[in-house]
Amino acid sequence: MKVCIIGDGLVSLTLANMLAKKELSIDILSTKKNNNDKLRTLGISKSNMDYLNEEILDIKKISWNIKKIKVFTEKNSNKEILKFNNDNNSIFSIIKNFELQKLLNNELKKKKKK
Repeated sequence: MKVCIIGDGLVSLTLANMLAKKELSIDILSTKKNNNDKLRTLGISKSNMDYLNEEILDIKKISWNIKKIKVFTEKNSNKEILKFNNDNNSIFSIIKNFELQKLLNNELKKKKKK
């Protein structure tokens, strides 16, 4: 079976990798615009990180685990209004958008060569 995916964003590339893992043939249609935004980051929940690491690829090498978050008021930087803390496990991870996109594209290229 052959599947055509329109767009080459993170969702499309993740879907393409999942379908390729099921040994389906994938075509991706995109506008081929150059996005040089290397500063954009993405927060990924722990459960989604676990899923991506297990099902598609090892993204731990390009992500930062966050175990603690503190939120302060704008008027008083000493007054903590929210605190999320899990010393044993990460709450979520941060990853650079372009690095994840590059990794997903590389994984697809490897699967096409097989």
